Amino acid sequence: MKGIEFENRKFKIEFLDPSLGFERKELFIEIRRDCLTGHISRVLPFRRRRISGHTISQEVIEESRKNCPFCPTSIPRLTLKFTPETHPEGRLKRGSCTLFPNQFPYASQNWVTVLSEEHFIPIEGFIADIIRDGFILSQEAILRVEGKKGNVHYSSINWNYLPAAGGGIIHPHLQVVAEEFPTFFHRAVLEGLKRYG
Repeated sequence: MKGIEFENRKFKIEFLDPSLGFERKELFIEIRRDCLTGHISRVLPFRRRRISGHTISQEVIEESRKNCPFCPTSIPRLTLKFTPETHPEGRLKRGSCTLFPNQFPYASQNWVTVLSEEHFIPIEGFIADIIRDGFILSQEAILRVEGKKGNVHYSSINWNYLPAAGGGIIHPHLQVVAEEFPTFFHRAVLEGLKRYG
C-alpha cells in the first residue's frame, strides 16, 4: 500500500534590492500540493503590512502617502529592480505605469504594476488609459518572460484595490504572476473550460 506523499517545490527569486543599495538579493518561496485534494498553497517566509478598516478616510489616505513605495519619487529609491539578465532596464514603463519585481513574491515570476503617479484614485476616477496601459505593460512582461523561460505556461493579472478588497497599499497597482504550473483556482477554471467545450 502506498503511503501519503506530500509534494512541495521551492523556488529562488532574485532581484536588486533598494534597501541594500540595489545589491542582488535572493528570496525563497515554497509551493505545496495537497495529495488528497490537489489544492495548491504558497508558503511565504515574510509578512506584509495591511491597512485595517473598510472605509477610506482622507486621514488614512494622507497617512498612507507618507511612506508609499509606489509614489513617483519613491519608486526609484524603494522598489526592486529586475536583474540585468532578465530586464536590463531594471523596471518596465508604459505611460504612467511602472512594472517591477514584487518585494513579497508568491510565485517564481511575480511583479507589481503601479497604475498611476497619483497616490489615490476613487473608483469612479479611473479612466480607460490608466487601465489599458497597466494591462498592456503587464502582458508585455508576461510575453517577454515566456520567451526567455520555456517553462512559463500560466499567467494572471490580478487587482485587489483598497483594503476592503484585500489591498495592502492604497496606491493603485496590479499583481502579475507568470509561472510553470497553474494555481488551484486557475487549474479548476481550465478544467471547467474543457468540460464546457
